[in-house]
Amino acid sequence: MISIEVIRKSKEFLEVISNGSKFTKSGIVIYYLNHNELDKLRIGISIKKQVGNSVARNKLRRQIKNLLRDKLFKLNGVSMVLIVMNNNQILNYSSIKNILEEFNDFISKSNEE
Repeated sequence: MISIEVIRKSKEFLEVISNGSKFTKSGIVIYYLNHNELDKLRIGISIKKQVGNSVARNKLRRQIKNLLRDKLFKLNGVSMVLIVMNNNQILNYSSIKNILEEFNDFISKSNEE
């Protein structure tokens, strides 16, 4: 299991958004910043109100955290801000997992270069 530190302060959100790189896929925008000296994943999640009511937004947040804790993703030393925008597509566990797998492949390819 990966240890996850939650980004809570707006200053930290803005640091990752302004200094980091961007990955976009079907209504989810991920800003990420590599910190090689850290050994844990730092994540901030923002879900717009247009996505659903508070129950639906919190369920998405829990699913995202659960997927990132999973062993599938090698994202140690990364700070990321994940923003779920209003989209017409219904986001479920498997679609979020596919998007995060594509992000993991994308970031591993960019780290090799």
